[in-house]
Amino acid sequence: MSHQLVPTVRFDGYFSLSDLAGGPDLCARRRPWLTSLRPGRPTDPYLLEMRPAARRIVTVWVLSMVPLLSFGTVWLVVKTPQIVTATLRAIAAQRGLWLAAWASRDIVAVALSTISMVLLVVPVAGLGLISYRLILSLGSVARRRLGPVLRRSSMGFTTNAQRTPAEPATDAGERPSLAFALGLGEGSPDDDAADNGARDIDAHSYHLHGLTAAEFTDAAVLGTPSPYARSGWRQAIRVGTRGAVTLAPGAAEQRHDDLITRVRAPIEGTRRIVVMSRKGGVGKTTVTVGLGATFATCRGDRVVAVDANPDAGNLSRRIAGDCNRTMTDVLADLNHIQSFSTMRGYTSQCTESRLEVLASDDDARISQALDRPAYREVVSLLDRYYNLIILDTGTGILDSANQGLLAEADQLVLVLRAALDGARAGAQTLDWLEEHGYGQLVANAVVVVNGVTRESDGAARFARAHFNQRCGHVTTIPRDMALEVGARTALSNLAPSTREAFVDLAAALADNFSRAGRAR
Repeated sequence: MSHQLVPTVRFDGYFSLSDLAGGPDLCARRRPWLTSLRPGRPTDPYLLEMRPAARRIVTVWVLSMVPLLSFGTVWLVVKTPQIVTATLRAIAAQRGLWLAAWASRDIVAVALSTISMVLLVVPVAGLGLISYRLILSLGSVARRRLGPVLRRSSMGFTTNAQRTPAEPATDAGERPSLAFALGLGEGSPDDDAADNGARDIDAHSYHLHGLTAAEFTDAAVLGTPSPYARSGWRQAIRVGTRGAVTLAPGAAEQRHDDLITRVRAPIEGTRRIVVMSRKGGVGKTTVTVGLGATFATCRGDRVVAVDANPDAGNLSRRIAGDCNRTMTDVLADLNHIQSFSTMRGYTSQCTESRLEVLASDDDARISQALDRPAYREVVSLLDRYYNLIILDTGTGILDSANQGLLAEADQLVLVLRAALDGARAGAQTLDWLEEHGYGQLVANAVVVVNGVTRESDGAARFARAHFNQRCGHVTTIPRDMALEVGARTALSNLAPSTREAFVDLAAALADNFSRAGRAR
C-alpha cells in the first residue's frame, strides 16, 4: 500500500514532517512495529518512512510503553475489587453521615456529604468504564476465536470424519438410543430399505425396545446446566462476551447461595421464633425486622412478625405501617377471623419483602397490658395462617406474658450489644432459662451481637467465645447507619455486609426447622 507523504522539511537532519505526521498513529501501529523487530520478519512500510534515528527513538518508546501499559492494566484488574470495596465502604460511611445530617436538618453537613459521595462515585464510574471497554475487547477476541468451538461443543456436533456407524446395544443393561430405536440414526436396521425408497414406519407395529416418554428429560436433551456467576466481575465478563466466556461463581457467591438454600429449608406446620433481650436499646426490634424481612424475601411461605412488647412497641412503624388495627382488635374479633384474607386486614405488610407485622396497642388510655392467655390466643390464631411467626418480646423476662411465649417457643434469638454489660446481661438471661427448664431452648439458641464496629473488638470476641460454647450459633450484625436512625427499615437500604449478616442469622435458625417443635 502506498503512503502519501507530506513535504520532507528536515529538522536538524533527524526528523521530517512526515515523521511527525506519523507520531499520533503510533498507538494504533504498536503491533506491526513489534512484529517488525522479530528477526526474519519484513519491515512494516510505515516504518520505512522514518529516518533511522527517529525509528530508534520510537522503538525505545514502544518497548518501554507496551510493558508499562500491560503491567498497569494487569494491576488495575487485580486491584479493582479492593479499590471498589474501599470506595463502597467510604460511600456507605458518607451515606450514614448524610442520613444523620438529614435527620438533624444540618444543611451544610448534607451538602458536604453529597459532594463527598459524588467525588467518590466519579473514579468508580471511570474505573467501570475502563473495565467495560476492556471486557468488550476481550469478549470480541473470545467470540472470534472461541465462539465457534464452544458452540460446536455445547451442541454436540461432530464432523463426518468423526461419526461412526451406530451399533445396537449388546449388554443386557444397555438400551439403544431413541434415534436408533426409531430407525433415524446412521447404521439403523432400515438402511437396506432406504435403497428401495422412503421408509414407512408403522407406529402400531414398530417396537420401541422398552423406550418410554421418560427419555425426554431436560438433562438428556439439553444437558446438565453448569452454574455460572451472577454478580461481580465474573458476571461482567459473561455479559461482555455475550456468554462466550462463562465463569463459575466465586467463593463468596457460592457461600451466599449455600446460605440461601439453608434459609429456604421446609417447615412442617408452624415455627415460632422468640426474639428477646434483658436490656433495652440493643436493637432487638431492628433485628426482628431484618430477620423477618430476610425470611420473607428468601422464602415462598407466609412470615409474620408480632409486636409482643407491651410497653410502646414500634415494630409496625419500622415497616410500612399501613394498618391501624392492633392485637387488641384481633382479640375482639377472634371469632370472626375464619380465613387468611380476613386475617390480612389486621396486619401491615412491607412492600419490598412481603413481611407482615401485627402491631401492639400503644394507646395512651390503656392501663393494663395483655396477659399470657391473650398472647396465647393470638399466636394460636396465627398458627392457622402462617408458617413462620417471629415474636418481638419485651425486656422483662419475669413478665407472665414473656414466660408464656417462651414456654411455647420453638427457637430463641438473644440480642445483645458488644459491650461488657450487654454480654453479662445476655449470659444472665441464659442462666435463668437453664435454671427454669429451658435448657434445650438455650442449646439451640442463636445469639446476635448487634452493632459491631470492629470484629477485632475485645468485648465482641469475648462474647462470641462465651456464647459459642453455650448456644447453637453466634452471629454479628455490623453497625449500620441505616439501622441506627430507627426509621423505616428496608433491606435495600442496608450495606451488603449487613444484609449478608441477616442471611447468616436466618440460615442458622433454618437449620433447626427440621426438628420437631414443642407440643402445642
